[in-house]
Amino acid sequence: MGFISTTRNEELAAEGHDELTLAALRYTGPRSIYNDEAMGRQGNFPSSAALSGGNGGEPGPWKLAQIPSKNLGWFENHNNLEIAYDPETIAEAILEKNYLPSDVFGANFNPELRKRVFDHLGIDGPKMEASAYREELAEIAGVDDPGEEVTSFSGPDYDLTRSELQSVAGAFETDFNIAHAKNTDLEDFLREQDQQAVRSRIDQVQAGKEPDPYTGSDDADGDADSEADADADEEADGDGDSEAEDTDEDEDDG
Repeated sequence: MGFISTTRNEELAAEGHDELTLAALRYTGPRSIYNDEAMGRQGNFPSSAALSGGNGGEPGPWKLAQIPSKNLGWFENHNNLEIAYDPETIAEAILEKNYLPSDVFGANFNPELRKRVFDHLGIDGPKMEASAYREELAEIAGVDDPGEEVTSFSGPDYDLTRSELQSVAGAFETDFNIAHAKNTDLEDFLREQDQQAVRSRIDQVQAGKEPDPYTGSDDADGDADSEADADADEEADGDGDSEAEDTDEDEDDG
């Protein structure tokens, strides 16, 4: 689940109708969570899950994807989105997640995707240890600290059963089939989420409770930001309605 894609886009690329581009995408606007259906309809983005915003005005986390090249312009022209294709940014985005995507670096990797990523980033062949990949990615990204792998959610640190993994994953908005997903895919998905929110949902599940749906930041500031965004949207709509009413009145007077 590292570089999200769709079977349809991959089939079209294989048939020569278009090519898939490795890209890193993030939301740079003021909201704590961002969801725009046009990303899928017009940008052909291979996921309907929302993008997370950053804290304190910072950009949100990168999301890695394979996007048809003919749709890249939609993202490049969007004011609140940043898209990058360069090896440095993509390598940094991989390291930012604190885990190596299993579809590229894991034991059951996707051969075609691995080759595409390795060729694009210039990774020098397969390696025995994850730490070796991280060191090379850090060198590509130009960062000093390659970080460490996050422990397994089903390992001794958390010891989650499959049903518990599914319950925690179900608290987050997603467009893949949780019921049929492999445990490794569920863990990859959880590593991509806000880790504070993940830990909170794990605590709830292990306490025998239904996890709260995640709709953005769990802290008070995040809620305030969401309310402020909603108020701003309402004010904008209100101004538009007022202008429309004024126009109608002028026409009636005329």
